[in-house]
Amino acid sequence: MSKRKVATSVLAAALVLPFLISNAWATTHESMTQMPMAKEKVYKAGSKENFSSERGFGSNSSMVEAMNLMMVESVAHGQMNMAMAHAAQMPSPGSGRYKLKATISPNPPIVGNHKFAFQILDSKSGKPIGKLNLKAQVFMAEMNMGVTKPKVQEVTPGHYVTSPTFAMAGTWELKLFNAKGFEKTIQFRAGSKKKWMCPEN
Repeated sequence: MSKRKVATSVLAAALVLPFLISNAWATTHESMTQMPMAKEKVYKAGSKENFSSERGFGSNSSMVEAMNLMMVESVAHGQMNMAMAHAAQMPSPGSGRYKLKATISPNPPIVGNHKFAFQILDSKSGKPIGKLNLKAQVFMAEMNMGVTKPKVQEVTPGHYVTSPTFAMAGTWELKLFNAKGFEKTIQFRAGSKKKWMCPEN
């Protein structure tokens, strides 16, 4: 391909690109300033034009660059929000197979140590499920107070116990999980006068 054809192709792309960008921007940001357009110019075959001087948007280049970055950020933000919404709607791995029955002592939960006794049942048969090799994490929902990892003991098949500590009044979460996909998170309100009841699941 000759240098003249290459230059013509590059120029054509430069003229079409602003139009595409402008339409995309208007679709997602109708209230924003319209994207500056490159000035149309007709070139004759054999002309000795300096094509390098014709590139870009001149004094509008900074604005075009900023608007391009804003469009990219907007698309990425939208996709992230969609992914987060989708993840929030998805059940935790294996959650449909299991049912939790639990008690906590003292109840209502206080600021301090607790005994959390629970059963993991098969949601269909209602039978206790043992040997899940569960782990636990305790953390505050309202602020970063760190994460504690109390041990989970299986006292009899399908019957477990752990000892969460709530260091201050407020909402705390106890996450139970294992390497095979089981995961359940239980919420407590330390310092509340209302008794905790195991949520339906």
